[in-house]
Amino acid sequence: MIIQYKRLTAIGLLIGPVLSVAAVGYRNLFHMFPVTVFLGLLPVAIMWAYMALALNEQDYEDERVWSYLAELGASERLDHRHHGFMVLGTIPVAFIIFYGFVNNLWIAYSMRNSILVAMFKELWKAAKERGGL
Repeated sequence: MIIQYKRLTAIGLLIGPVLSVAAVGYRNLFHMFPVTVFLGLLPVAIMWAYMALALNEQDYEDERVWSYLAELGASERLDHRHHGFMVLGTIPVAFIIFYGFVNNLWIAYSMRNSILVAMFKELWKAAKERGGL
């Protein structure tokens, strides 16, 4: 199972840059850097989420697999599967939101000038000054 994680991670890291270049274009690769990073890491996230859902009880009981998952940050089985479902569910939502922001700049401008965003910025500054973050 660990070998499958490593293989799928390598495959995702190979597919990611190709997907970024195909979607953005070679000339806009650095100009649209957030899209490049998002599309470059998207296959790895999908592969890891798939592996979280593909593990069975025997894999979780293997000490080597369990220690590897603990290194990745999966402390419990249910949390690991839950995170896999969340990744597969939120990737399309994140893509739709990002696509909306990219194609409708007035949404981004209105969010930047929003009172709610200004309030969160002030709360962030206050928390940093107190040393909470």
